[in-house]
Formats: sequence, C-alpha cells, structure tokens
Amino acid sequence: MIAPLLDHLAAVDTLFIAPDGPLHAVPFGALTDDRDRRLLERFAGVRLLQTGRDLVARERPATGTGLVALGGVDFGPPPDTEPAAAAPATDGDAVPLTGLSACNTGQGVFDDSEGLEGLPRAFYVAGAKAVLVALWPIGDAATATFMARFYETWLADPTLSPAAALQRTKRVHDIGSANPAARDPAVWAPFVLYEG
Repeated sequence: MIAPLLDHLAAVDTLFIAPDGPLHAVPFGALTDDRDRRLLERFAGVRLLQTGRDLVARERPATGTGLVALGGVDFGPPPDTEPAAAAPATDGDAVPLTGLSACNTGQGVFDDSEGLEGLPRAFYVAGAKAVLVALWPIGDAATATFMARFYETWLADPTLSPAAALQRTKRVHDIGSANPAARDPAVWAPFVLYEG
C-alpha cells in the first residue's frame, strides 16, 4: 500500500495520513516498507488525521475542561476527598489527550466530506487535541499492559507529545520486548492516535 510512495517520502520525518473510507481501520505504523521495516521504525512519527483538512491550522473553540468516560471499571470505594472544582475553559484550553482503550473505539461511519464519524470525531469536536483509540478487539491483560506503558512513557517526559509516546511504546512492544506475545502486532497495532 505504501510502497509506491516510499521514494517520495525519503526526506520525510513525520508522516501525516488522512485515511479515506475503510482505510481508517488500517494500523499504518505496523505496515512495512521495502526493507521489511515497520513504518513506526522508518519515520519519527506516523500520525493519523480525521480528514486532510486537519492539516490546516484553525482556531479551536474552548468547549470544556475535560471528560473522563469509563465503563465496567471497579476502582473500589471512593476516597474520602472533596471533588476538585472545575475551572471554566479559556482560549487555548483543550484536553491534550483522550484515551479510549476499549475495543473498537476507533470505528465509526465514513463520510466522504468529513472522514470518520465516530468517537474520535466526537471527542475532537468537544475539544480533545488527540484521541487514542483501538481499531479492533484486544484482550484485557494486553490492553492494560500496553496502556500502562503508554501513560508511563508519556508522563515521564513532559516534552513528549502523545503521538511520540505512542510511537515509542509501540517500538518497545514490537522491537524491545523479550515476550514474543507482546511483539505480535495484534497486541500493539490496534492502538492509533487521531490528531486534529
């Protein structure tokens, strides 16, 4: 799929992809080049966009202070603390990352003019700068391990973007893991980050 473009991408550091139609379901970082290197190894960044229009800078409305959506998670009894007061959003305030680690959260309906219409678009419109989703079902244990490593990587370095942290986490799973099961692309490839 990417082979015809490789000569044109020789000097490219970060590859921005605005997939069309069912190509939204392709984990592009897991694809290999003509030397059998994964794209996540070849490029410093492989970034997905909802639509090609996302390459054009635009003002983002301040729409809220954040959102956490959980399902089926038992965190035990609530702590004896008061909830934090929410501050009103101001210009430039946006949620830097929304992580949806549940199965199939990267799926939706394809619109010729808008790209993928689904949870990634909904969170993007609500103010998220980036949305981390899963393209297909993944086991609970593998997801927990991957997501924990992703957040540890991202939060350990304040200069690291979510996209760079995801790329680094995938490389650790694909190349650096001693566990053959963790190197399987079925474990790490379904996690993709949409940016806008």
